Amino acid sequence: MDNHSLPQVPLALDARLVALPPGAYGISYDMSTQKTEDNPPRGWHACRAPTYIQLAKRLQNCGFQQRQYSDWLCQDIEAIKAYWVMIRLKRILPPGKFESTVKKHQDASRYIGRI
Repeated sequence: MDNHSLPQVPLALDARLVALPPGAYGISYDMSTQKTEDNPPRGWHACRAPTYIQLAKRLQNCGFQQRQYSDWLCQDIEAIKAYWVMIRLKRILPPGKFESTVKKHQDASRYIGRI
């Protein structure tokens, strides 16, 4: 899949997310410092800050507020929209960096309810 096409979503996952009520949903991620800073081929030979800045801008533009360093919450959003925000984080430049350095993430299925 290229960097500009929409990802394929399994129908079962899509149906589950559509069925969840609007409310507060969070996105969390943990990026590998080693994979970011190590020299190629084991890493990107880059600083972490530019990626975190891009992540913050993208999430803020979508209505998410930072709760902790890499925990973000949107108070009033549909689950499927929060899921697409998470999927679109893969568009952070350079292409491939985010998905190759992220160690784990939690997605929009973390329904918190109305706060």
